[in-house]
Amino acid sequence: MIRTLIQHARRHVIAYVALTTAVLALGGASYAAFRIPNGAVGERQLHNHVIDPVKWDTAYTTGFVRRWATVNATGSIASTSPGGQSKAIGTGAYVVTWGDAFASWCAPVATVKGGSATTTTTTTTTTPTTTTTTPTSTSTTSTTTTPQQAPGPGGYADASIVQRSGLSTLVAVATYNSHGHAANEPFSLAVVCGPGAGSGQTFPTNLP
Repeated sequence: MIRTLIQHARRHVIAYVALTTAVLALGGASYAAFRIPNGAVGERQLHNHVIDPVKWDTAYTTGFVRRWATVNATGSIASTSPGGQSKAIGTGAYVVTWGDAFASWCAPVATVKGGSATTTTTTTTTTPTTTTTTPTSTSTTSTTTTPQQAPGPGGYADASIVQRSGLSTLVAVATYNSHGHAANEPFSLAVVCGPGAGSGQTFPTNLP
């Protein structure tokens, strides 16, 4: 009887090893599913550079939009990432903050929304004139066409980061019309940063 069992085990040893491995794997998965609470795996549990391009590897993705906002021509916020505030401080001059501090090497990108170009129109003026001759009368009409100035390219904007000790970082934005003159224009703003740009700690805002 024992010899028969030994011979059976020898002939099916690979099958038994595979079965044992599968049972152990299922047990480990079950433990992970029922013993590891939600939120237990965070930044400290992940090793550096182990995430593929889809899951954020700095070898492929080196920057991200840290903050963003769209601002009306009056300086009021139209939409923003959390904590955004803005204020107009002069003609075509604005400041935007999100109540935190980030590095000066971040890249602020500001774009005027829609520019300041106007629609081209053409004005046609019709002036009737009458010429009298003998023995008959004839009437002639003169037409004057006045084209309006063609619209130039849209307005543009410039942005720079202003760091302040003990206060939130500001982004100063200057907007210009299509002729290059400072003008109040609505704009969109994005601050692109890389890893290590700031801790996200909040600071007093204190807009100028």
